[in-house]
Amino acid sequence: MQLAARNAQWALTLDMSRCTSLAEVADSLAEGPLPRLGVDRCFLAVYTDDPLSRPAHSGDDSPEPGPANDDGLRARLILNYRHGASGPVSSEVYPIGRLLPTALQGELESGVLVFQPLRASDRELGYILFEQSHGPSQVTEWLRTDLNRALGVLFSMQAQAQAEERLQQAISELHRRAMSDGLTQLANRAHLEEHLAIQWGALARADGELALLMVDVDLFKAYNDHYGHLKGDEALRIVAHYLAGAARYPQDLACRYGGEEFVLALPGANLGSARLVAQRFMESLARAAIPHAASTVAPVVTVSIGIAVGRPQDAVGPWTLLEHADQAMYRAKAQGRNQICTAAPEPGSSEPRLPQPRGSEPAADPALWPLPLDPASPPARWPLSRSSPQPVGVVLPAPRPHRCRRRRWYGSLVLRGRAALNTGANSWSQVPLASVPWMCTGMPGPPVNPGRQSPTTTRPEPHPRPDVVSDLSP
Repeated sequence: MQLAARNAQWALTLDMSRCTSLAEVADSLAEGPLPRLGVDRCFLAVYTDDPLSRPAHSGDDSPEPGPANDDGLRARLILNYRHGASGPVSSEVYPIGRLLPTALQGELESGVLVFQPLRASDRELGYILFEQSHGPSQVTEWLRTDLNRALGVLFSMQAQAQAEERLQQAISELHRRAMSDGLTQLANRAHLEEHLAIQWGALARADGELALLMVDVDLFKAYNDHYGHLKGDEALRIVAHYLAGAARYPQDLACRYGGEEFVLALPGANLGSARLVAQRFMESLARAAIPHAASTVAPVVTVSIGIAVGRPQDAVGPWTLLEHADQAMYRAKAQGRNQICTAAPEPGSSEPRLPQPRGSEPAADPALWPLPLDPASPPARWPLSRSSPQPVGVVLPAPRPHRCRRRRWYGSLVLRGRAALNTGANSWSQVPLASVPWMCTGMPGPPVNPGRQSPTTTRPEPHPRPDVVSDLSP
């Protein structure tokens, strides 16, 4: 008999230690330990408020448990075990003074139910009601100890998960506030920089286009002087609202660039679709009819928009593209405001890029890639102008053995059909173009041997734009 009781105790302890949820605690009790311990009826309830925030009573001042000790705390039932089977559990939340839900109040009128409060780390977690017909007399202590331990661990894990969730929400909210404009709730310039960097990389892989709209509210200083700054802030909010409505796709971003200037980024949009978006935005703003009595353009608030479109393959950077959109916007203002002007990036004004190996581009004339006067001390960003000096026959140190996966390359340049590679500490070596480890420098290299194809990595591509239309003439 003692051996059977000891085995039942060990089984109870083992089952409780494996539980990771309240449902598992209830199922483990009903399926295993309770029948072996001679328990005929068992009801397990937990408190519905935060159990870790309610201190347990201790010492001589501890009140007697039961209906008289109802101080507003509420509970819910998680185990309804009667006569060897687990019954349905009511979802009712009830005051602990009633001990059981309404449907089970009759169980309190028959037999003798032992009430045992459950506590962990001096915190009240819930209680258990049970009736034992036979078995060891230590059942009360076993149930209390093992349930206290199991529920304490579960509630601690739950509290930790809730704290982590609140922390993540706070971090997300701080990030949102840091990346948004306080007045208009649009993205700010920091958010725009981050977004353009991400989208530019995706467009480079997908050979896509990026359209940028620079928007300026016409004669906004006159609006502030006439209506006051509070009315001016309200007008900016309305303009921002309609501009945000023009960003219809997940990758689109509306941004307050500064003052009365806004930017709308449209990754994947060509010139035709960008003009269409700009026209729809201007029509929406015209329907809003914000009064502007001080305007010499129209009796309502209007905007001037500059559009620039480019792609990474054309060596146009996002900030160069933004500069072109800004210039187009000023041209729209100079031509009378309340209109759209477009700008195409000029080839000579593109951002510099690294030289490409032969075969990847037409016209691989080495004269297109000038070298610094002193190859031993190259500048941080080499000039790529055709007018720069073209040193010929530069003597470089002897070549070093190149191990692509073990050596970090700091730069490269093309010298009359050969490549000069900087291996750090101003140490340069000259090797044939075909042997340059282009995969280390991040530049596309010569054609790969078909028998040894380089592994490719699948990367997310930009979201498709169903609204891309044929380019419209400006």
